Amino acid sequence: MPKLNLRNKVPSNIIRTIFNKDLQILKDEARQPQVRVQNISWPSEASVQIDGITIGECRRALFYRIIGVKETDPMTLIGQGICDAGNLYEKYHIDKFKKHGIFLDEQVAVEFLIPNSRNSIQIRGRIDCIVQNEDGSRDALELKSISEYKAAKIIDGVTPLPAAHNLMQAMLYKYYLSQTEQGKQLHVDNVYLMYINRSNGMTF
Repeated sequence: MPKLNLRNKVPSNIIRTIFNKDLQILKDEARQPQVRVQNISWPSEASVQIDGITIGECRRALFYRIIGVKETDPMTLIGQGICDAGNLYEKYHIDKFKKHGIFLDEQVAVEFLIPNSRNSIQIRGRIDCIVQNEDGSRDALELKSISEYKAAKIIDGVTPLPAAHNLMQAMLYKYYLSQTEQGKQLHVDNVYLMYINRSNGMTF
């Protein structure tokens, strides 16, 4: 029986074509950066300084992003693929919530002014999903897909602990839901971070 050389059967021209098209789209998007208002901040960019150490978003990177400096380390196709995979995992679980009859809303807008901020800093974001429990209480969910490397620290560690910037994001949502008039109208009791391990689908 003749041997089948699979290497010669791979349609490399198709893969090359897809790669080049994806790369062109990525470059086109990079030329059209999102207009950024300097006093607007997203919860996912939260950071805090503890004893001179920044935890969360890099303040220097955030500063340059706000003033519109071109990135020296732009998004790669692999990075874009990871972001797209995260969106697929999010959609999968939200569809599951809908199937189980606990889904209430998704991509819920969050917008509030930080009290006593000198520059009138405005927080803007979107809560991934709101679900309703059997007892009628409501929970907000922020879905995060993570790599096996991060899962080992966040999910599988001796003391499982959310990533600091994720925790700060959830805290800003919690503030909005419990301390602002618009947020209180949603009647959400808790905010949860739901982690999904991209390697094996495990949730935590």
